[in-house]
Amino acid sequence: MLLGKETDRIVVSTEQSVFEEEFKGETEALPLNTLVKIDRETLEIKRTPLVKQFKVDRKPRPGFGSIYEEEIVESAQTVATAIDHGNKLSSNHTVIIGGLESAKEDLMAIKHLVINAHGSSRIAAEFGRLIISQLGVFETIQVIDSHMLKKDMLPDKFGGMVSLSQSGEDQVLLNNVQLALENEMECFNITNNIDSALSKLVKTGLYMNAGYCYCDVKTFASKVVSLAISGVWFSQNSPNAPESKKLRKQILEDIKSLHLNTL
Repeated sequence: MLLGKETDRIVVSTEQSVFEEEFKGETEALPLNTLVKIDRETLEIKRTPLVKQFKVDRKPRPGFGSIYEEEIVESAQTVATAIDHGNKLSSNHTVIIGGLESAKEDLMAIKHLVINAHGSSRIAAEFGRLIISQLGVFETIQVIDSHMLKKDMLPDKFGGMVSLSQSGEDQVLLNNVQLALENEMECFNITNNIDSALSKLVKTGLYMNAGYCYCDVKTFASKVVSLAISGVWFSQNSPNAPESKKLRKQILEDIKSLHLNTL
């Protein structure tokens, strides 16, 4: 997070580009876990370090020093759950995603895809974007940080939004989905929580099935895999997608290899 101060305003943003255009003040990177208070009249800035305290309601399994160490190891297993232990792979180059099938006709109209994510989900989204881009399904595909997304960033026509979230409860993410729906965009989700607010707002999507998570690191790999197989699904179903049977086969082989190598 970056903070910039001029004589008459203070700007806070996660994007360096915000300070590169017509900004004449000084900028600084805010340290993690710091509470920043800004006086609206004097623009005085006060910084207070925060002590982050987590209460975990269970002990780690034998052999693990902490619950977070346990989840890092379990993150490898989420590759298998993301593909339902192979059940989502219908052949060596096709997949079955029941949560998308019911809206297939509407989803096939998407030409410009926006991935709505932030934090570690945004990093996973960038990996997923690279994989999906190779399939040539969409004319454009972009990852937009949930905290930076504005209406004028959304496509005017043939737009779609996939929201990537472990919990599915982030209010900023939900606000962006509502904005996309108001813009008549087709929306679907990739989340780990079937009962989340995100899943209730938009019922179309797929679940990572990673189990309970104390931190996002556990679902990082499954987010990338879920985006990859959703790209395969669009590729195999879209009448306008270029022939990519060979590439889809390679992507699924890589996922299966990743799965086997984490057992």
